Amino acid sequence: GEDLRMNCQSLKELVLQGVNVGTEQAANKLRTLIGMSSGLTSLTVTNAEFTSMSLATLFLQKPREMRIQFAKLEYLDLSYNNLDTQAARDFVNMALASERPMLRYLNLSNNPRIGDTGSRSVLDLLGAKHCKLEDVKIEGTGMELGTYQHIDIVVSV
Repeated sequence: GEDLRMNCQSLKELVLQGVNVGTEQAANKLRTLIGMSSGLTSLTVTNAEFTSMSLATLFLQKPREMRIQFAKLEYLDLSYNNLDTQAARDFVNMALASERPMLRYLNLSNNPRIGDTGSRSVLDLLGAKHCKLEDVKIEGTGMELGTYQHIDIVVSV
């Protein structure tokens, strides 16, 4: 236990591809792992099979701890998770929780349940926080052509 905690404190990048986070128990483990990783700046969680229950576990239990950890993220990849609008907003809100968000890269691509309204909502949220990201990927979210112009608001050129 203590060795894992010490190793996680120096962890800068965490990549979980295809790790099922669909249960409350799995979400608790992910939250614990993220919580122990105080130096984490890059998080990739793809094909995780999130459920509304596992997302509630991530965001509603000890939300302050998660906000502190997510606020340090520069890179967040949540592609291929079948996230809906609310889940996408919850993840982005966590990453933007500080006064000066660190987020530079966001990938929500291939989450078709986000839809055009959700994509626009996430972009508006990023714009409201005056984020200047280097890259935003939101292809395959059901975003319509007219919404693409909003990407320029949040991406630095």
